[in-house]
Amino acid sequence: MHQASVGFHCPECVKSGKQQIVRGPVTFDPIVTKVLIAINVVIYLWSTNRPQVVEDYALRGGFDGVIGVANGEYERLISSGFLHGSLFHIGFNMYLLYLLGQMLEPTLGRVRFLLVYFASLLGGSAGVLLLEPMAFTAGASGAVFGLMGLAF
Repeated sequence: MHQASVGFHCPECVKSGKQQIVRGPVTFDPIVTKVLIAINVVIYLWSTNRPQVVEDYALRGGFDGVIGVANGEYERLISSGFLHGSLFHIGFNMYLLYLLGQMLEPTLGRVRFLLVYFASLLGGSAGVLLLEPMAFTAGASGAVFGLMGLAF
């Protein structure tokens, strides 16, 4: 290596006499984050006019004969993560998802980011079922808090 005014140059570069410019990576568009936000918003808007959607797909343990996960409705573990109870609820969750997605998706890559998101969503659902099996819950908070934990 040959010392230069700013760092070092390799012998091949010095012999060729050419200046090579190495550019950084092209800006990364966190498309998975944007798609997740869009899905959440569309489902929220759809469910605001149909309260039965929330009743049918929100997380519920379902013990004692009540319809829920204990009675085989395992889709509630994931579907509940896309339902929200209010505009403030979805707004806060999607704002945090946007911030965390901007930070984590370029670092992890699209597939790993999506895997972490869904693992966090399932972990949040499992946590609710462990702590309060009869609770009736919805929201992407478990997934978002999982992303926060990863960012921390």
